[in-house]
Amino acid sequence: MDIKERRVHELKREVEKLAVELNWYKKMVNKMRRKEVTMRHYIKTIHFKNSLSQDTLNKRRAKRQMVSLITRFASNNSSYTALIENISEDGIFMRVSPSSNGLNLTPGSKLKLLIKLPSGEFLSSQCNVIWSYKTPPYGVINSAGMEIMNPSPQYADFLRIL
Repeated sequence: MDIKERRVHELKREVEKLAVELNWYKKMVNKMRRKEVTMRHYIKTIHFKNSLSQDTLNKRRAKRQMVSLITRFASNNSSYTALIENISEDGIFMRVSPSSNGLNLTPGSKLKLLIKLPSGEFLSSQCNVIWSYKTPPYGVINSAGMEIMNPSPQYADFLRIL
């Protein structure tokens, strides 16, 4: 093989490597576009629900307060983190993080929540799952409505200061 043939062969290999790399980047771009569509859909869903939430919250038997509280709970020998979005004297609505694979919030199941209050203190509450669902389109976010069983005096005090 002379120098020109060797150089042509090297260039062909380099072009093949670049073609493989380009295909990889195209796949990554497509994957990111799908994620973008998913996130846009999720954001639209949240905006829609928030626009309806004030009307819905006002029609409930117990007054609901919009909050943003972190909570921890255990289920199936695993620990999970969730965000409490609204709260009342007898109920909680929370969303569980997308990384909580294998979580099953079956209606009727009992959970012990450890709620982090804005003061930094923790409040423990025993809850009964009333309903749950996975947010479409891919079911990555678990949402649940729960009844608070035997609310503690500290819980009632916390609600009064909201």
